[in-house]
Amino acid sequence: MGIQESTCTSSAHTARIVERGNSVIIDSPCLYTELVEHGIRVATEAKVKYRYIECQLTDMDELDRRLRTRDTKPSQISFLDQMFSHAGARPTLARELIGDWASRVQRPKDNWLLLDTSEPFNDCVSKALAYIER
Repeated sequence: MGIQESTCTSSAHTARIVERGNSVIIDSPCLYTELVEHGIRVATEAKVKYRYIECQLTDMDELDRRLRTRDTKPSQISFLDQMFSHAGARPTLARELIGDWASRVQRPKDNWLLLDTSEPFNDCVSKALAYIER
């Protein structure tokens, strides 16, 4: 299954979950405007709130430390200087891939929250909950 098909399948699945009255959290870099547009459309049609939270950590040393100390799955980046292939693309350094993703992130035009995850965890959770609940 290619990226386009995978995205369409995930989007359809997300819509069904929301239509049933459930909340959805998608934990992924948002690199396509279609994903934002779809999320807003699904939320509007279901008459529920759409919330977009972007977690950002610009300290590459801290990011590398976190990657190295987490439990990873085979499909996940383990450290920044690792050669990594995403979605069948040619292998590249993980730090370059992450930099590329960061430069291509798509966001709603308004009403979104940027969390600086270098801040204490509890502060990030408090800000996220306050944003979700408003």
